[in-house]
Amino acid sequence: MERTKSDDTLRRQKRITARFTKTEYEAIKAKAETVHKPASTFVHDAALGGRLEVHYDLSPSIPELSLLA
Repeated sequence: MERTKSDDTLRRQKRITARFTKTEYEAIKAKAETVHKPASTFVHDAALGGRLEVHYDLSPSIPELSLLA
């Protein structure tokens, strides 16, 4: 199967490198996990002012609580 060429206007061709302390990196990684994105995508979206939505799983962990609903 032949690979199709992507449009050059949509291809990301430039790279920016940033360094973080271990603490900063862990904080970024934790926030990225809460929005179910890789850290690089999280930083990319945050840098460009994208809206980052956090979704929490609020399902009851105690079986008796589910009976109240």
